[in-house]
Amino acid sequence: MQSSPKASKSPKPERSQQGEPAVGSGGGATSPGGNPKRRAPFEIQVEQRGEMALVHLTGEFGLASEKEFKDKMRVVANDGLGKLVLDLRELTFIDSTGLRMILEQWNRFRADGLDLSILPGSGQVQRVFAMTGLAELLPFADGASPR
Repeated sequence: MQSSPKASKSPKPERSQQGEPAVGSGGGATSPGGNPKRRAPFEIQVEQRGEMALVHLTGEFGLASEKEFKDKMRVVANDGLGKLVLDLRELTFIDSTGLRMILEQWNRFRADGLDLSILPGSGQVQRVFAMTGLAELLPFADGASPR
């Protein structure tokens, strides 16, 4: 009696030390050239211009960036400035957590009688605001530069 051949298991993709798919392993998203896409790390930089704080957000804005964003915004709110401009032009991604954090800041600033405006992000980022109805609610600036 012959035994049936063992079912072949597909090999698991190789992983880097951080648990990400290894370059060239076939796992994960790829760019049009076939290279794995690299996630843009979230960064927040605050630039003070007189009574205004210009807050530049870059990379992916979501759950993983919540603590950093809230900590930085707490400092900005305590600086006693009259206006806050959130610059989303360098964001590559935003999820529901990022939307919630922006909405919370807008509500907090309105309650304190402060002015908040938002410089719109890329088409991909703005589609998320449009799909949720927040594009009509939040104070997006018409121009591409802060006043």
